[in-house]
Amino acid sequence: MDIPYSRMHIVLPFADPIFGNATRAKSAKKVRIVYAGRLHPEKGIYTVLEMMHKDIMHRNGRRVSIVMAGQHVEIGRTIAHMLKDYPYADLIPAQKTVAGMAKLLGRTDILLMPSVYAEPFGMLSVEAQHAGCRVVASNIDGLPETNCGLLTLVEPRNPQALVKGIEQAIALGPATKKERDEAKDVFMLDESVDALLDALHI
Repeated sequence: MDIPYSRMHIVLPFADPIFGNATRAKSAKKVRIVYAGRLHPEKGIYTVLEMMHKDIMHRNGRRVSIVMAGQHVEIGRTIAHMLKDYPYADLIPAQKTVAGMAKLLGRTDILLMPSVYAEPFGMLSVEAQHAGCRVVASNIDGLPETNCGLLTLVEPRNPQALVKGIEQAIALGPATKKERDEAKDVFMLDESVDALLDALHI
């Protein structure tokens, strides 16, 4: 475009404050792991399913809950039908509201974002970290930029790497209050608005 980088203004998105204010549920005996992306190959759902068949997942008693989102398109409905009797994961209804998603993340320990194709950013990763979740995500495209301090990056399309990332996140333990407070200080509404006004020279 023949525009010098110095003239390009970058305005980062922000997480809805409701995620930072979400109440954390008490710790459970088993680590609560959730896949909340759309039921689409690009979001890495097949990587999750392949991971669930690894022996280490069964030996450690790991279970993943899958949010049944994305059924407004044919591929989503097809995958949802395939998962109807799937024995290795718990199925959760799609969350229809921001408040509903915040509540879900408030009772989640680890969020999985194993995308296999370009993610321009990955807002769900930021929202989860603001809610106090650790996030295990693919080291691809915009996802590394979402690091609020609770992010573990893994090789995409690699079920074994995803398992290892989960184990690393578990070893770190639940996010402390300090870690969550620091996470909430990134991608804030006021910072995003200030950057936008500066870019518009207002």
